[in-house]
Amino acid sequence: MAGDEEKHVMLTDTENEGFNDEDEEDDDEEQDDHQDNIGAFENFVPSPPVPLKLQIEKDKEDESLRRWKETLLGCLESNLNDETETEVKFHSIGILSPDFSEITAPYPIPEKQSKNIFFTMNEGSEYGLKLTFSVLS
Repeated sequence: MAGDEEKHVMLTDTENEGFNDEDEEDDDEEQDDHQDNIGAFENFVPSPPVPLKLQIEKDKEDESLRRWKETLLGCLESNLNDETETEVKFHSIGILSPDFSEITAPYPIPEKQSKNIFFTMNEGSEYGLKLTFSVLS
């Protein structure tokens, strides 16, 4: 799209609540389940993004779906009539934690790297996400 490009960095802070150490058996079972599911999404390919205006157009025939989405999102159709859709382009995603140095990966992640594990965190660890993106209008 032609137009101005603004580069943004967004930080989010998240703290996971830890569990009691008394549940070690449950932790072992969860690790086993996790190991069983490691390849479950190996071949997952997300669908291409659909512009909101096109999605609303597709849902016009289904009255109950349209009402449900209006309840969740408000009346979007009138807000979109005269606006051009802005495009957000993600450049990288980073993990920030006091336990290790910043880990940054390009986004989207290259296919050959997408099957690798970038990092492992313990339950209850504090971390933040750092997203670098551009807004094209």
